[in-house]
Amino acid sequence: MLIGIDGRAANSPNPLGAGVYCYELLRAFAAMDTGCRFRIYLDRPPLPGFPIAPPRAEIRVLPAGRYWTLLRLSRELRREPPDLFFAPVLQTPLGCPCPVVVTHHGLYREQAECLSARDRRGLARATRMARCFAQHVIVVSEDSRQQLAALSGIPLNRISMTHHACAPAFSAVHDAVAAAHVRETYRLPERFVLFTGRLSPRKNLVRMIEAFGRCMAQHPELPQHFVIAGAQDAATASTAPVMRAAKAVPHPERIHFIGHVGREDMPALMREAEALFFVSLCESFGIPAVEAMASGTPVLGPTTCALPEVLDGAGLLADPWSVEEMADQLALLLTDEALRQRLAAQGIARARAFSWEKTAVKSLEIFRSVAAASA
Repeated sequence: MLIGIDGRAANSPNPLGAGVYCYELLRAFAAMDTGCRFRIYLDRPPLPGFPIAPPRAEIRVLPAGRYWTLLRLSRELRREPPDLFFAPVLQTPLGCPCPVVVTHHGLYREQAECLSARDRRGLARATRMARCFAQHVIVVSEDSRQQLAALSGIPLNRISMTHHACAPAFSAVHDAVAAAHVRETYRLPERFVLFTGRLSPRKNLVRMIEAFGRCMAQHPELPQHFVIAGAQDAATASTAPVMRAAKAVPHPERIHFIGHVGREDMPALMREAEALFFVSLCESFGIPAVEAMASGTPVLGPTTCALPEVLDGAGLLADPWSVEEMADQLALLLTDEALRQRLAAQGIARARAFSWEKTAVKSLEIFRSVAAASA
């Protein structure tokens, strides 16, 4: 079977979110004996380190341009169709003569607060296109599967779930050289809790910063700082409230914005953190939670979305809308050493349930099933 894949999300020096998913899935396909052939569609030549290359896959570069999926890619698929086309992000080609599978990375009622009106309209439009033009939709958690069916009208038998995972580099094995490197490079405080991700509204950073400040005010003996690793969204307006919140806490010098951290440094950074503070409003999966668990770093996540499913008891949870509850749970995590050790051990065991190889195997099963049903 020849599988065509839109590989653009993986063709970035610093893939995030859906880009990590695309990158790791292609890397897993390249390492497996799949019995399939792959054709990867890009809008520019592959960057150094692109996860799959000839002879494992044919790389087909189409001219870049506006509406690339709807115009250039759709035309190419009609001209020379593969046996099945897979879009790892929610961009569906039109008029494709072969079966189409797309991955939907999240559709949540909570996004009313997190997305602009324009972005909400774009997500709704892309979801309608997937419903009309894709034979099957993959989501990355069972929570997402149920919400997508309820909000979009796509039948559950057309939606399958494959979990995300984390890279093998994330482990609890201490590396003194790597630890010293990240501490020097990012000027890290001695003890800290960590957030990693985009500085976007759906990450709930304003409330998390307020909760951290409240926790420190109520427990002045605690020495921890709050390290925030993540790139700012292109729209400055979306990060301005985060910066204002950081300046308003009782000890703003304990909030550290270190910018984007590359794949090579993130495992050591995660190991050095005493906890991952990750109480987002909207997460279709939450890859940093699995990275933290694999690293032996306890996680404080939200009671909503996919994180309870991902953590499965191997972390603490807090209401993402309640600053008080987040502060109380953070204080519990930082003051109870026995709890931290127990959650670290449980997290390491839980992280073993996730792997990109498992995700790749299940994805191929879905592709074969969809292709057979469409034959």
